[in-house]
Amino acid sequence: MTDRDQRRVGLVLLLGLVSACQERLVDSESEDRWKVCTVVNSAFVFDEQGDPVSIVEGPNGGRSFVCLCLTIDEKKSGDYDEYFNDEALRVCLENATRMGYPEANDCAYWHDEGQWIEMISVGPLEDDVRCEQADPVGCSVR
Repeated sequence: MTDRDQRRVGLVLLLGLVSACQERLVDSESEDRWKVCTVVNSAFVFDEQGDPVSIVEGPNGGRSFVCLCLTIDEKKSGDYDEYFNDEALRVCLENATRMGYPEANDCAYWHDEGQWIEMISVGPLEDDVRCEQADPVGCSVR
């Protein structure tokens, strides 16, 4: 390949990268991402007689949340519902274990009922929470 051919290939590659970068910038600007969460609630821990002792609490007391940054279309699609439900189960079991009830809890029941899917919303507990957006890899706006 001659120097002239190498420069042409380099120019084509450079133009391709620049246009791909611009396309990613346009796409990222058009789709705002929002903090979408489910609250890990409703589950109880039980004593040896099977009586409820306490609601499952997070490490600091109160509720735990599972959150993702999604577009509104991604939230509405339901594609992430199982992720939220499965991750809420993991958090619930972790919290119950920390409380001293690794097996005496009803976290699995609420997972099977889809409770945490029903609780998915933009939040937690507030509207209009936008996620920080990093610049796309390899692109710079100056």
